[in-house]
Amino acid sequence: MLGDRRWPPPGWPPLQWWRAMVVVPRSVLLGDSDPRSPSPAAQAPAAAPDRDARDPARLARRLIKNKWTYRSTTGRPPVPGEVRDLVRRLARQNPRWGHRRIQGELPGLGYRIGAGTIRRILASAGLTPAPMR
Repeated sequence: MLGDRRWPPPGWPPLQWWRAMVVVPRSVLLGDSDPRSPSPAAQAPAAAPDRDARDPARLARRLIKNKWTYRSTTGRPPVPGEVRDLVRRLARQNPRWGHRRIQGELPGLGYRIGAGTIRRILASAGLTPAPMR
């Protein structure tokens, strides 16, 4: 029955699960010196106190943000400029070749690229289709 289901299901971690994933030194959180750390005289003098060291909540937010911040990986990677230049050069040197013929020649040169991509490269370069070039 739908009324018997609970969310989150039993056995799931508590709502504050993220706190256990962030490891913050005790001295940073509490602002006191750790007995295991070297004495203040043995440490190098700090130029200015770290703002995050004074505010544990700010430090935790920064650590969590950096843990799950990934580079945007949406979309296809761009075609390398070397390949773009090669496609344009082949089209200019061989005006009767269309995008399919250029696509067929590229594997022999060590490149694999789609016909639609070649059409877009030629259109952006202002090169018209093969019979009209």
